[in-house]
Amino acid sequence: MASGLPRKHGPPIASGLSPSRYLLAGGWTPDGRFFFYTAKGDGSNNIYAIREKRGWRRANPRPVQITAGPLDFYQATPSKDGKAIFAVGEQLRGQLLRYDAASEQFVPYAGGISADHVAFSRDGQWMAYVEFPERVLVRSRVDGSNRRQLTFPPMRVWNPQWSPDSSQLAVQGSAEPGAPPKIYLVSRDGGIPVLATPERHDRQVYPSWSSQGNSILFSVFDESGSNPVLGILDLKSRSVSELPGTGGLWFGQVSPDGRQVAALQGDAWGNGPRKLMLYDMVSHDVQTLAESADYPRWSADGEYIYFRTLYYSIPGVKDPGVFRWQASTKTVQKLLGSTGFPLAGIDGVWCGLTPEGAPLALRDISTHDVYRLDLELP
Repeated sequence: MASGLPRKHGPPIASGLSPSRYLLAGGWTPDGRFFFYTAKGDGSNNIYAIREKRGWRRANPRPVQITAGPLDFYQATPSKDGKAIFAVGEQLRGQLLRYDAASEQFVPYAGGISADHVAFSRDGQWMAYVEFPERVLVRSRVDGSNRRQLTFPPMRVWNPQWSPDSSQLAVQGSAEPGAPPKIYLVSRDGGIPVLATPERHDRQVYPSWSSQGNSILFSVFDESGSNPVLGILDLKSRSVSELPGTGGLWFGQVSPDGRQVAALQGDAWGNGPRKLMLYDMVSHDVQTLAESADYPRWSADGEYIYFRTLYYSIPGVKDPGVFRWQASTKTVQKLLGSTGFPLAGIDGVWCGLTPEGAPLALRDISTHDVYRLDLELP
């Protein structure tokens, strides 16, 4: 039975619909002939209708799509005369901000573009990001010039990472909505994304280049999205090997010198705390650096691992925020607390760094308004 749709002394109103559509119930027209609900289809949340006959015998068992974006619609409620629908229309939008330590304030970065998962090339000349909420990959110069879109729907991407020579990007991508994520290689100058890893691996996420650029570290999950382990792809042989002792680790990020990996351990679906771990590439030893962390990132010199704790705080810290672990002192330092404004993201709340090491955040400036949609029902 499709979740979110009501039952009334009989069978489900609609069955066989994909659970990935995130069904949300709406309401009936006054004459009981139509039921409206919202569901997430190809990237946007739209309104659908099902026509019913008396006695719960369906005249048309297939839902009819009423809207097709560009807004996301929720809480579809028919008017009393049945000639219109009232619904909340949401326009997702973000503003990229940089934290300025001198003024202790967030200021617009790169013109305040709606960009998530921002990554910078090692020479500091290029930036790549995922447009929010479209989930397409874009690259440009750091000043915003020479902009180029690198991926197109239906493909959706996350977590772009530059190769050491700045010639290409490794990304986590889904070829189409609902497809399991894989690791792809995308040229900086455009072209068709190329699948980097063997098909046999189920879910492949969070790529990270080796310091020499001859291999890519990534996280592997089984078909259920559980049991993570860190794998490494040899780009010459296209073979994948599992890093010893990394069972339960994911979101691995290779240090600039290639000797260590910062990773997470814990629930990958946001249902529990995640620890920040440090893995040694030579000894294969693993140690805990912080009891709560998300989105770990190395500083360019390898001295710090930056991370955020927006959902689960470090023990003893009442106000979660952005932190960094320092290699030379083996200590955790708090950089800033709550941003004071809502945050947005295509997959949770991301945290990034500028080439100079300033924290980046995507402010939520989405709009929510009530719309009336006139109907002509048969």
